[in-house]
Amino acid sequence: MNYINFRTLYLDFLEDSQELSSQIRQRLIREFSASQDEYIAFIRLQEINELIRHDLSKIRPQNRIQLLKSYDERYIRYILNYQKTYRLSNVQIALEFKLSRNTIARWRKKY
Repeated sequence: MNYINFRTLYLDFLEDSQELSSQIRQRLIREFSASQDEYIAFIRLQEINELIRHDLSKIRPQNRIQLLKSYDERYIRYILNYQKTYRLSNVQIALEFKLSRNTIARWRKKY
């Protein structure tokens, strides 16, 4: 199974991003540059995404930020297993992970 090298992806994004505050950008670049691991824990990715979204929400409307989200198969399965383990509805899991109910429904059909 192919996997996404999030470390390289985020480094490229951060180096090209002019919209993020320089403080956040430099902090994340230092963090990713110091790490030699290609694998980043999904929980850490969620924290990083939240930090980026919070910083961008000062500049962009909320509906534009929704377009920045992307998930790989492993994280989708993590969310669906979380839903199954805690017996959550699509509405509850969507609120927990800040996703749309339609996205959860689509993932459940596919996986």
